[in-house]
Amino acid sequence: MSQMIETEFSTPIDLVVDDASHFYEETKAAFETVFPYVRPGGIYVIEDWSWAHDAPAQQAGHYWADKLALTNLLFQLIMLQSVPGIIDYIGLRPGLAWFRKGSSALPKGTFRIDEHALSRGRKLNLI
Repeated sequence: MSQMIETEFSTPIDLVVDDASHFYEETKAAFETVFPYVRPGGIYVIEDWSWAHDAPAQQAGHYWADKLALTNLLFQLIMLQSVPGIIDYIGLRPGLAWFRKGSSALPKGTFRIDEHALSRGRKLNLI
């Protein structure tokens, strides 16, 4: 994905809408890869983040019952907002979350949320 961004975009990205897998691991990997390419003040949107909290998803037989909730990523990004310069605003609606990039330059190809989010050394229990 990094190579595609570097080939196709000559300037930092203004807006990213992630409406892809709806799954935690995949969406986290996409965010970690793409967010460093977003310009300061640019917006990264995660769509359908709340699927795991819909009534049908509460059933054991739900087709995504074995998948981690995308809400876990939102928890991590909320913690990341406490680090100056990475995320300077979070907007949240049912099924739609957006993150405005702060002024910090982030490493392309090696940015990891877990290395920046301040959690007092504790591990987040994923739902």
